[in-house]
Amino acid sequence: MLPTTVMYFFGMGILVLGYFQGNSGVFTTAYLYLAALLLLPGYSLYSLWWLILKYKKMTVREVPIFIWLGISVGVVFSIYYFSPFNLTPPTEFISNSENLKTKLVFGLGPFIVLTTLVTIMWSNNGSNKRN
Repeated sequence: MLPTTVMYFFGMGILVLGYFQGNSGVFTTAYLYLAALLLLPGYSLYSLWWLILKYKKMTVREVPIFIWLGISVGVVFSIYYFSPFNLTPPTEFISNSENLKTKLVFGLGPFIVLTTLVTIMWSNNGSNKRN
């Protein structure tokens, strides 16, 4: 989760700095669209970190709907990120294997964390009923 979170904050920082350095006195809507686009994965990261911090005390049914909404958005982004349409490298200087390795580090980690946490919470639900 840490590489993905650091990369997200790095991207948001570049976006904010680019907006303020490139728009002295001029309002550009492109940066607003990019910021809005980056807020959705940010909300997904927030939801996943919330789940990481509280999974021991909760069952799957006790998780609020706004957290499930953020996690659902994150799953959609993860599926898009690994879709066959999005696997080509951004430039010719990056090989396909390097592109896939980078995507595995930054995109697959949160998905693995999510499935692990939900599995643990689901198994805790069954063990809590027996006690």
